[in-house]
Amino acid sequence: THDSDTKTLYHVKPRLKIAGVTVAGLPYLEHADPSVKRRTGWLVPDVNFGSAYGAGLITPYFWAIAPDRDLTFRPMLTLKQGPVADVEYRQRTASGLYKVRGFGVYELSPKATSENRRLRGALKTEGDFKLNDDWDWGWNGTLTSDREFLDNYDFDSRNISQNEVYLRGLWGRNYVSAQALNFSSLSDNISNDTLPTALPYASGEHYLNQQILGGDLRFNWSVYSLMREDPDTPFTDVNHGSSQSRALANLSWKSRYIADGGMLITPFASLRSDVYVGNNVPDPTVVGGFRDKESIARVLPSGGVDVRWPFIASHDYGQSVFSPVFQFIAAGDEKKRNQIGNEDAITLNFDQSSLFLEDRFTGLDRYESGLRSNVGFTYSFLGNNGGFLKLSGGESFHFSGDNSFVKGSGLDGSKSDLVGALNFQPWDNLSLSYQLRAEVDLSAINRQEVMGSLTFDRFSMNAGYLDIAAEPAYGRLTDEKWAEADVRIGLTDGWYAFGGLRYDLENSYFLSQTAGVEFDCDCMNFKFAYSGKRDDGGSMDHRVMMSIDLATLGGTKVSAGF
Repeated sequence: THDSDTKTLYHVKPRLKIAGVTVAGLPYLEHADPSVKRRTGWLVPDVNFGSAYGAGLITPYFWAIAPDRDLTFRPMLTLKQGPVADVEYRQRTASGLYKVRGFGVYELSPKATSENRRLRGALKTEGDFKLNDDWDWGWNGTLTSDREFLDNYDFDSRNISQNEVYLRGLWGRNYVSAQALNFSSLSDNISNDTLPTALPYASGEHYLNQQILGGDLRFNWSVYSLMREDPDTPFTDVNHGSSQSRALANLSWKSRYIADGGMLITPFASLRSDVYVGNNVPDPTVVGGFRDKESIARVLPSGGVDVRWPFIASHDYGQSVFSPVFQFIAAGDEKKRNQIGNEDAITLNFDQSSLFLEDRFTGLDRYESGLRSNVGFTYSFLGNNGGFLKLSGGESFHFSGDNSFVKGSGLDGSKSDLVGALNFQPWDNLSLSYQLRAEVDLSAINRQEVMGSLTFDRFSMNAGYLDIAAEPAYGRLTDEKWAEADVRIGLTDGWYAFGGLRYDLENSYFLSQTAGVEFDCDCMNFKFAYSGKRDDGGSMDHRVMMSIDLATLGGTKVSAGF
């Protein structure tokens, strides 16, 4: 029965049927109709299972305090640890929104968890507000009684939380971002002493409205000051000190010309200067292996040209575009790099997507120097039926000057590794991709990735394979080699079976696996599944999950770990 005045639906003896079979029922049920967005009342309950707390029944209650604020209670009654509090307050203001969520428990069996304490809890908060059309500010933070609480009670599975207060401005092609950052461990396997606090961490980019010498002139800058208790981080081949401050300014220019015959010529130049103040930065060339507090200033000029010449051909069955690419870059040597900590340029992924970048480092603490050229090609074929083929590849050559890269990067010699990629989609239901990074003489493959997908009316499948060599100096400490696949099969009358796995070929064990069944129709979705996922400690976390989502009533789920 629908009461249009109160916007309420009343049900007498409702039954839930899946494929014609009754699986649940209630003597009575009432709820708001779909036109109601917020109303005080009970929400759909959930059931969780976890090793730290056993079974847990969650009975959420929503309190619409006012049109601009509300409070949600999500108490969880557990078998092992008693009641667990979970309360969230939200408020919208004229300029934005903020929310605060608190958790707490007085444990009945404290030894059942990794922390031998009874009173445990956490606080999470975030906010975002607009100052005007160009500027906004906000925060995001997590505070916990101990590192494992949120994960033990299935509230948050992150290993590290990023806490920040930020201010951002964006207008035209200009932006400014300023943050105060703190990183906190949410895992017993990560020490808080190795995680940094950065105050400030700011950057900006500004374009001159008028063109200079026929090109765009850009000024970008960056400032940070960070500190940590223990410089002995897990990245043993990366310089990390106990504190470091950096101020950087970079003036860059770029233009573009189209020559006769369609050749595209892009000259570019930049002048960068930076100042570093570091303490306890590792350096094997000094007595004791660590540098005392010292200041370093550098000026790093660079310039070059990018030349591309696309050739276009039309065929009865499609169109093709082939473009050879040549780059020539000259840059000053990256001086005093052993005296500077690397905080934001650790990771490096040299492949076809980064082959033609002016600087292949992912951050600003490192700088690619020397006289070098990048040579390669791109090719695309676009079929009349919507299918396509895309190829790209090439190599980098270092002629003189300081080479900023070391072994494992693929860029450390006078000739880089060969890189290439292929993307092929002959029809809408089939796609294949392949990426490669190999030694010049093809004696070894340092990285390869194969991905494929196949889709039909009642069948879909994705499969992949990754093989990548270790790069300790760039944050990848071990070789990685794994294969994965997932499949979904339509059975009959809305029923589906699905499953997937990822297998570590280096260590000969499963990283993750899942299998389940699903019923899907216009009014509801039902899933029952098993999943297993290997944690940081190497053990497998097994879990069984069931969820029901009704189109107009909402949903609930049950999750049990074992």
